[in-house]
Amino acid sequence: MKHLLLLLCPLTLAACSDAPSGRLYCPNVRVLEQTSSLTQFLPGRQDAGAEITTAKITGVAGSCDLAKDGVVRVSFQAGFTATNGPANHGRTVSLPYFVAETEGDEIISKTLGTIEVPFDGNLSTAAVTSQTLTVEVPNSGSSARTEVLVGFQLSEDQLAYAAGHPGL
Repeated sequence: MKHLLLLLCPLTLAACSDAPSGRLYCPNVRVLEQTSSLTQFLPGRQDAGAEITTAKITGVAGSCDLAKDGVVRVSFQAGFTATNGPANHGRTVSLPYFVAETEGDEIISKTLGTIEVPFDGNLSTAAVTSQTLTVEVPNSGSSARTEVLVGFQLSEDQLAYAAGHPGL
């Protein structure tokens, strides 16, 4: 059920409606598809035996509200899954991700974070949810054109690997 909520979240955030004190301009919050998966390998290798983990951002879920100071506060959580690759041996993996506020092709702000995924016992796959993340935007018509994007912070090699292996 938890994963179902994460998959439905873009609808939840996009469905913000009029606030009692006036119109609420809620930005769209979504996972950036090009950076939604990450495969980590031992340094200098990209073969199956060197795979540490393959991770996915499963979705975002949250809400937006009008704060007393007139800004729109968008609060959400991101869901992550990761596999315990043959080179990992059950250790906790650290996944770098970003939250970016954009308008069109312009990045207005970008925040980096890391989430830890433990493989308790002998788990082959683990799922975690981020702490609540908050972004504030002005309550104006331009905010309706704003997007909040969540993705993995990928190196050039990881981005190329993800592009060459769609559907991971």
